[in-house]
Amino acid sequence: MSILYPWLRGGFSVTRDRYFRQTDPVTGAAQSLRWDEWSLYGGLSLPLNLTRGRYFRNLNLSAGYQHQGINYRASTGAKPGDRRINYLNTSVSWSMQTQMARQQIFPKWAHALFISQRTGFAGLAANQFLASGSFYLPGVTPRQSLVLNGAWQRRDTLRQYIFSNAFPLSRGYPGVDYPHMWKTGVNYHFTMGYPDIGLLQMAYLLRVRGNVFYDHSWVKSLRQQRVWSLRSVGAELHLDTRWWNQLPVSVGFRYSRLLDTDIYTSKPSQDRWELIIPVDLVPGSPATQRRTGF
Repeated sequence: MSILYPWLRGGFSVTRDRYFRQTDPVTGAAQSLRWDEWSLYGGLSLPLNLTRGRYFRNLNLSAGYQHQGINYRASTGAKPGDRRINYLNTSVSWSMQTQMARQQIFPKWAHALFISQRTGFAGLAANQFLASGSFYLPGVTPRQSLVLNGAWQRRDTLRQYIFSNAFPLSRGYPGVDYPHMWKTGVNYHFTMGYPDIGLLQMAYLLRVRGNVFYDHSWVKSLRQQRVWSLRSVGAELHLDTRWWNQLPVSVGFRYSRLLDTDIYTSKPSQDRWELIIPVDLVPGSPATQRRTGF
C-alpha cells in the first residue's frame, strides 16, 4: 500500500552478460561486445483513475532518473573502458475499457497505449523512443475477441550507449536491434472450454483458451537505407488457473512459423515452439509474460 502521492519509486538492479554486435561504418570491421550492468534508479509515478460512466479510464505518468555502471567483458576488438552513465526515463500509459463479463477473455471494446522516452545527459548522447498500442474488438461470439496491436521504436545511431531493447518483435524471432523498427499484429482469441478441475487443493483450472495470430515487423538500417520484413504466423494455447483461490496465473504454449529469416547470419529454425510463463505475480494486476523457446 502506498501512503505517498505521487508514488515514490526506487531500487537497484543487476543485468549480466549483455551482448551487442556492431560493424564499423568506415572499415566494415565487426566487433562483438559483452558486458555486465548495475543500476540505481528513483522516480515519481502519478496514477490517475478517470473512470466515468460505462468506461474505465486509467492514466499513468511517470518519470525517473537512472545511474548505471557498465563493466565490459572480453570483446573481439579492443576492450572499452568501464563506464558510468546517467539518463532520464519518462513514460505515459493510458487504457480505456468497457465492463466485461466473467466469461469474456477481453473487454468487448477497449484500447491501451504506452509511450516511453529514454534520454541520456551529463555527457551521454543517447536516446530511445517507443510507442505501442492494442485495440480490443468483439469477436463472432461473446467468448471470442479480436485484438489488433502495433508498435514503433527509434533510437540514435551515435552508439555512445545502446539502451536495452523493449520492442515487441514478431513472435518467434530472435531479438534484433535496428535504429527504426515498427510492427503490426492481428490476434483472434477464443474460449475452448471450462474444465473446472482442482489440482491437489492448490490450483484450480478455470478455462482453456486459444489464439491464432499474424505478426508483421519491419526493421530499417539507416546506414544501408534498407528495410527487412519479419513475418510470423502461429497459434497459442493458454491455461487460466487460480492458485490457493487467490492468485490468477495464466500459462501458455506457442507455435510460430517464421516466414522471413534472410536477415540472420545464422538462420533460426522456421518452426519455433515456446513456453509462456508469468513473471510478475501481483494479485489484481495483469501478469507480465516471459517467452522461453525450445
